[in-house]
Amino acid sequence: MPNEFNEEDLIIGPITGMRFSSKDVMFDFYKEHARLPGFCIVKRTSNKKVGDIISYVQYGCDTSRKPRNKHVTKRRNCRARINRILEENGSWRISNVVKKHNHQLEPALSRLMVGHRSLSKSLKRTLAVKDIAGLRPSKNIRVAEVLVGGPENLGCTPKDCRNYILKSKKLQLQEGDAQSLLKFFSDMQQNDREFYCSVDVDSFGQFRNVVWVHSHSKVAYEEFHDVICLDTTYLVNRYNMPFASFAGVNQYRQSILLGCALMSSEDITSYKMVLSTWLGAQNNVHPLAIMTDQCDSIKAVINALMPNTVHRYCIWHIFAKLPTKLSRVLDDKIAKAEFKALVLDSINIAIGAKFEKELEAEYEPRCFEPKCLSEFAWEEKFQTCYTREVFEFFQVQLRKLYHCEISTPEDHQATVGVENYIIADYSFRSFNTRDPFVFTVEYTPIGEYLSCNCKWFEIRGDGSGVRGNMRGRGGGRGVDRGGGRSGSRGGGRGGGKTGLAEGIEQDDATVPPHSSLPDLNDEANWEIEDLTV
Repeated sequence: MPNEFNEEDLIIGPITGMRFSSKDVMFDFYKEHARLPGFCIVKRTSNKKVGDIISYVQYGCDTSRKPRNKHVTKRRNCRARINRILEENGSWRISNVVKKHNHQLEPALSRLMVGHRSLSKSLKRTLAVKDIAGLRPSKNIRVAEVLVGGPENLGCTPKDCRNYILKSKKLQLQEGDAQSLLKFFSDMQQNDREFYCSVDVDSFGQFRNVVWVHSHSKVAYEEFHDVICLDTTYLVNRYNMPFASFAGVNQYRQSILLGCALMSSEDITSYKMVLSTWLGAQNNVHPLAIMTDQCDSIKAVINALMPNTVHRYCIWHIFAKLPTKLSRVLDDKIAKAEFKALVLDSINIAIGAKFEKELEAEYEPRCFEPKCLSEFAWEEKFQTCYTREVFEFFQVQLRKLYHCEISTPEDHQATVGVENYIIADYSFRSFNTRDPFVFTVEYTPIGEYLSCNCKWFEIRGDGSGVRGNMRGRGGGRGVDRGGGRSGSRGGGRGGGKTGLAEGIEQDDATVPPHSSLPDLNDEANWEIEDLTV
């Protein structure tokens, strides 16, 4: 029998031999399990046994694909996966499970991952309605966050909301749907000469809004146009298009249909087109009163097109919102609740918004890592120790290593207790002699103090690519303590503690003595060459 999984099953995860009634149930189970530890799943492979019936499917971690030659990639060739097989009775059985990942899991960031993000129907409608009312996308998204109790309850990112706002303004039709709609209107006009329809298209010829009114609706409106209701609370699931209906009441207290419309979006432009077109079909006879849902766009259009019509909100919509809007507010605490919402809660909202931005900033660096530029083992080690920003800065300095040569001074120039190195940087040359600039580096093992004549360690707490050459010569020792550990993962932001690492082997090079080169302070004597490798 198929498993009836619960929260405990989601925590344990998939086990070989588990059975599910359908592949969708199994996918939902594995997806919800992946949300807890912090990873996403994708379908990797599938095979068909007979005809078009799929008998084998493999789901894996979304980082399972092999990395491509990109600077930043999410692919890490992760082997975590489950295999499922279709059995004779139609159920699906898990045949193999691999739970070990080759990367760090991020449970706190799972809601920001693509596989776990989605826009609910209520959120889509809120975004569309506020956009139609002319609210800017940033404020529109902020209002949506407040309505759901914070950005962590949205179920998506602000970027997803922005994309939907742009997409909602277009009417998306499948192939052949436009022809079917036009054919329907043509057939109706042949059977009913008084049938009215209007199709609004954009500059690209795409449908935006459609309005149609039957002949019997026109006759009914002539008699019963005192009070009408414009209902825009319906949605067509296939296209996510708002469906608007004009309704009235006859002498038998029965609802009568007075017109219909499909809109690409619920903005002022669309409502103005729909209402003006519908009034034109009704010989521009304005109703005495109109009832609608609470919508700023509808209110603005009614005031503009029907200034003498009384506009009221539908009592059904008002009572439907009372349990959610006023359930926690007592009559004797209204003033206190309002004060708390305006003052105290606004602080929590601001802090929550700031935390959400910080969490989004953490998502990409943790789930997408920059690729190493070299085969040095210490670069791969730094990749796991540094934050992404610090590691990218480190890679800039790493590129400069290819333009440098290291040598040690003669014995008579050595200082007791101090290790001296001479680094020639061929990317920093003199205009006159074209000689490289020579940096002198002193390392004191006692106290782990490192100093260069460039003085970057003392000023900035980090080193340039020239000073980076010392990583191979230092044998894994530390450097100037002024750098701190703020650049390491888990710490704060900053330059970070630049450690001396092993791995660079270069032959000593003969370079001109420091005294024979122009002064670094004389900027007219130097030029910087292209460091692109």
